[in-house]
Amino acid sequence: MIIRFPSIHLPHSGFILLAWVLVFCISCKKEFQSDADSSSPIEYFFGGYEDKVAFVEKTSDGGFIYGGSTNTGVNGKDAFLLKVDHFGNKQWYKTYGGRKYDYFNHVIETSDGGYLAIGASNSIGKGTWDSTNCLSDYVVKTNANGDVMWARSYNSSTNTDESAAFGALESKLGFYYITGKNSVSGTNRIYIHRLKTDGTFTYDSIYPFNYYYSNLTNIPPYTVAPNYYHAWGVSLCEALDGSLFLGGLMSLSNIPGQASKYVTFLMHLFHNGSPISMNPYYSYPREGQYYFAFDNPRRTPPVKVKVMQNGCLIATYIEGLQGKLTIQLLRTDFNGNLMWEKQFPVQGYSLLHNIEANPDGTFLLIGSSSSAPFNSAYPELFSSLKNTLILVDKDGNALWTKTIGSDFTVNNARCVQPLAEGGWRVAAYSSSSETGYDRMFTMRVNKNGDLITK
Repeated sequence: MIIRFPSIHLPHSGFILLAWVLVFCISCKKEFQSDADSSSPIEYFFGGYEDKVAFVEKTSDGGFIYGGSTNTGVNGKDAFLLKVDHFGNKQWYKTYGGRKYDYFNHVIETSDGGYLAIGASNSIGKGTWDSTNCLSDYVVKTNANGDVMWARSYNSSTNTDESAAFGALESKLGFYYITGKNSVSGTNRIYIHRLKTDGTFTYDSIYPFNYYYSNLTNIPPYTVAPNYYHAWGVSLCEALDGSLFLGGLMSLSNIPGQASKYVTFLMHLFHNGSPISMNPYYSYPREGQYYFAFDNPRRTPPVKVKVMQNGCLIATYIEGLQGKLTIQLLRTDFNGNLMWEKQFPVQGYSLLHNIEANPDGTFLLIGSSSSAPFNSAYPELFSSLKNTLILVDKDGNALWTKTIGSDFTVNNARCVQPLAEGGWRVAAYSSSSETGYDRMFTMRVNKNGDLITK
């Protein structure tokens, strides 16, 4: 089909505008064609069409559950969950929240077949009744179809300015554990809530800045000004003995200038929240752009912890050489002592989103990478960000590295499910630099990380 336009006389400024329109159309055409030209069977699906994906987790039926926030109109966002089956077909899409801002940072599948989704909200909780619009932690329990069973906020204290939830766990003892951060007078503190399965609050543990300095040795110098200290609890997992491992980020120290340099930590706790050990990894501080990316409670710091036979594996990303973001893998013993550390710059700049343990003892690192610099807070603003898979052995050595995607696209691989024939189904999404919203999809790769095209 040929489209003919009438003759129009344009002034000089009009020619400039037309040129910009043509450049825009060409770039959009490349973006859409790059997916269409690939012979891979990519299954695309939408939820609310104005969704921002924050996470993807695998489910016991071989499928995936996506979540984040979606636009609801004037100054409003709702949290959302979207469930797809093991073929990548959408099963259901639900939104959650009130008339203000609600979003999810993480979800877990629970033993009753439902889901526990966590994040933050100012539709309920403290920010509602004191008119500050401050965010409160937001916890929603659903059944298998995503219908709400109960929804709670646990930040109702006038002593807490703001809170957000980042990580969740269902323990062998039948409790839900929630971790995140709350803010008091500009200081971000780690918290852990323990809940019964009906949402009843049983206890919480708060770890303020002075905890670290009164319980640790070999630490950097510090002052007595608490408002220069920040810490997040991000990832929770359970050991065979029922104790907990908590991974997250904390300030290098609370000296001004060092408080914005974050290091990874691993905390070991009894099931009642009492700490056993605390290990910050001071040799790998993040610099300024990491601070700007995650000082906002709407963004989840990427720290993933896996319990292994003789210790823990921590996957994250840091600034590597020359300020380039690089995927990092830390191996510790059960006391948190560092055994080895590996970095994976991939194309030069890389983000870690998830880690998958394989039956053969290898691990799959899942993320994104680019050959051009990008702002870690807003990677969707950049024209090239490729799905990235790295297979590593038990010692952290890369067996292979694959990047999947094309120029002029922005892709984020988030989670994988193993395929019966070997390889994985990858759950991912593509961000549009024009609209700012995300398009979700799944694809299959073989045991070498290559796209399965037939």
